[in-house]
Amino acid sequence: DELGLDESVIMEALRGMLPREKEVSERGAVVQKKAIPLFQDDKVIGALAIVRDITDIRQKGRVIKIKEITLQEIHHRIKNNLQAVSSLLRMQARRARNEEAKEVLSKAINRISIIATVHDLLAKGKGEYVDFSHILKQVLEMMKDENKEVSFELRGRGFSIPADDMISLTLVITELVQNATEHAFIGRQEGKVLIDFHDDSQMAWVEVRDDGVGLPPGFGLHSGESLGFQIVRTLVEEELGGYIRIRSDRRGTSVKIYLPTFNESHREKKDKEEKKEINEKAQSSSSGR
Repeated sequence: DELGLDESVIMEALRGMLPREKEVSERGAVVQKKAIPLFQDDKVIGALAIVRDITDIRQKGRVIKIKEITLQEIHHRIKNNLQAVSSLLRMQARRARNEEAKEVLSKAINRISIIATVHDLLAKGKGEYVDFSHILKQVLEMMKDENKEVSFELRGRGFSIPADDMISLTLVITELVQNATEHAFIGRQEGKVLIDFHDDSQMAWVEVRDDGVGLPPGFGLHSGESLGFQIVRTLVEEELGGYIRIRSDRRGTSVKIYLPTFNESHREKKDKEEKKEINEKAQSSSSGR
């Protein structure tokens, strides 16, 4: 029986005086066979043989691998479809005679291009969590304006976030950066935009700060004047479950976004607590009938 104790593994461990192991698959089962030499007075006196059924571990590994490949393929196809949409909008923009229409289409193309870029990066990555700073760096490179000397600085402690939240958060940051690039540096060609971020076991926050002229009097997130800020507010409050704080004066503008922590272990603990609470409510409801 291939799944039983294997004397060859034991003999190799005894001869080499080092642990030996191998895996055997048969009839849908996977077994790990390990032999560890035992010593007394620097002499091998025997070996400890271990036979372990690792079928579940290997099956879970295969499921995870298939899931990763499937997600990568989905992201790749979405990227290709978005690039096709972007190409159609570019054709429409070239035909447009109204300058306002051209500007609207141009901004729509930029947003779609950013989403496509994120999907492309997600397709190349692995796992459900991705490095926020790594993706943000590449997206910011796309946003540099050749007509303005505006520098971008990333600061803070990097963190990983769920791939599902990456697109929403990237759009939020790029909208704020784009708004600062276009409106913060009136009357001058140079400026600085700082993107700072941090995550701990309780809360995550991201700040976009510029050294521009500040927001106009009476400006607010709910004023309805800016489509960009409407997109930011909707994504932060409805998609990411966070809130926004704005501070602005003559030294510049700071937009700080507070979000539930992306800390994986903390989220898993919170999910377990929520599931436990739901189960308890369900049991209480059924027993009260």
